[in-house]
Amino acid sequence: MPKTKVEIEQDPEKPVEVHVLAESIVNISESFKRLNRGLSRDAILRLVQSKSGVSMKDIRAVVDGLEELESWAVKRK
Repeated sequence: MPKTKVEIEQDPEKPVEVHVLAESIVNISESFKRLNRGLSRDAILRLVQSKSGVSMKDIRAVVDGLEELESWAVKRK
């Protein structure tokens, strides 16, 4: 899957530090991994679709992104 360059716009009066953004991304990624240990991928997809009405194609795209989020966005030292 090709990488997409994302620009983050911040309030110049209240900028969010890079390490806070990186920590948030890691937390989201780890939370999703814990969810995957408790439920199958299919169960997650069906649950989200039944509660949201969003197309399965779009849900799959988001789930795929969550699975790869940390590796795409955070470089560990």
